[in-house]
Amino acid sequence: MKNLKLGFKLIGGFAMTALLVLIVGLFALYAESGLKTQLQYITRDILPATQNMLVMQNEVIEIRAYTSLLLSNYLSAEDREEAERLIAESRKTHATAQENFLALDTAKLTQDEWRRNDEATKANVKVNNQIIGYSQELLKMGVLNPFRLRNNLNHIEIDHKDLVSNVASYVAGGHAFDGGTDPTTCALGKWMDHPETTNPLLIEMIATIRPMHKEFHESVARIKTLVSQGGGQAEALRLLENELRPLSVRLFAELAKGREVSAKASDTFRTMSTVMLKEGQTSLAGMQVAIDALQKKIDAISDEAVAKAEAGAKRGHLITIICMVVGVALALGLGYFLTRIITGPLFKSVGLANTIASGDLTQTVDIDQKDEVGVLAKSLNDMAANLRQMFGDIQRGVDNVDGASNQLAALSGQMSSGSEATASLSGQVAAAAEEMSSNQNTIAAAMEQASVNVNMVATAAEEMSATINEIASNSAKAKDITSEAVEQSKKASERVGELGNAADEINKVTEVITEISEQTNLLALNA
Repeated sequence: MKNLKLGFKLIGGFAMTALLVLIVGLFALYAESGLKTQLQYITRDILPATQNMLVMQNEVIEIRAYTSLLLSNYLSAEDREEAERLIAESRKTHATAQENFLALDTAKLTQDEWRRNDEATKANVKVNNQIIGYSQELLKMGVLNPFRLRNNLNHIEIDHKDLVSNVASYVAGGHAFDGGTDPTTCALGKWMDHPETTNPLLIEMIATIRPMHKEFHESVARIKTLVSQGGGQAEALRLLENELRPLSVRLFAELAKGREVSAKASDTFRTMSTVMLKEGQTSLAGMQVAIDALQKKIDAISDEAVAKAEAGAKRGHLITIICMVVGVALALGLGYFLTRIITGPLFKSVGLANTIASGDLTQTVDIDQKDEVGVLAKSLNDMAANLRQMFGDIQRGVDNVDGASNQLAALSGQMSSGSEATASLSGQVAAAAEEMSSNQNTIAAAMEQASVNVNMVATAAEEMSATINEIASNSAKAKDITSEAVEQSKKASERVGELGNAADEINKVTEVITEISEQTNLLALNA
């Protein structure tokens, strides 16, 4: 790890952090996906299944209510037809709900319950069809309330028997009574006006009874008139025995046909009621049990799906928390580790740089790494070593310059003394020359040139002395200012170059002086 580049370390650290975030995100997405799957299953399958079951239950209740309605004695033909239509619509809705339910995956998990529900539904449909069939028979008979028809016919027969009895008492004993003469006001007359039936036998019976009934009441009227006028008892008795009683017998015989129709309709109604109350109740109870069992199964599946969704949510929540804790711990640990392996060597390198900046070039840093920090530490160590060698070289150069400066100073003194001696000799030569012949102009000119050259040597000596003093001063400053060693070394190098040039010039001047001395000696000898 320590030999990896800083870029790789940092990129690796960020990559690890990103990987942890990715893992946490993937687990969260996995948990969310599982929860979403369960919710979709609940939403797209279980809830529709429950909704279809509720629709089926509701339609079963509706069918039961409409079927029970058919048992009413007071329904009109339109009411019965409407009830049958509503039953058919409820069946259609129930069948649609069944088809929708079977298209769901939940139906595959409720095959046993569905089979029992299907059997109970078919049994109930069979019973309902029987009840509807009996209701349609009543409609075909045209007798929708056979019990009321039977009561009406019984009441009609009793009413007319009472009327015959009243007529007989009136004829025999003079017991007067009211009514009996109007065929439209009696029970039979009122019923014939509104028979509430379309039965062809009853319609035919009414057509047969109507003239007979009119004749019956007319006979009653004549008998009452004969008895009320007096003296007509024998005629009234004859009418009673020969007309009224035979008419009543014929009338009652016709009414007996109506009672037969009523009895048949009553039997049909009783059979329908029996089927409804026994087989219908049994089939409905079985169907309700089957639906309840199916609904319980669906509820169990729903509870299981909800439990799975809750478990998935809890599991995802737990996994997310664990991943977050582990991720934070790993991220902090990784950050601490990277910080230590990066900042530790950097601090050592900074310390070495501060030590070098303070002038201590003897220290080094021990960092065995091949990354950027290791390269920096090695460069600092190399820089310290190079600076130590450079300042050692500078010190030695300064010492050499100092020695050379001392030598130059001594040489300058010697040259100054030589110059003074030369000047003295020149004076002597000049004095001797003055005594020479004026023809020696060439010698005088030469002497003047020698004097000029001597002055130039003196000037050069003075400049060399100043230069030597400056070199000594700079050498002293070079020793004191170590923080600017490199710059001063450059300046010292430049000064050494200048000294070299000056030394060259001094050598040239020395050569000129030597040449002048030789010429002077030669002139002296010539003189």
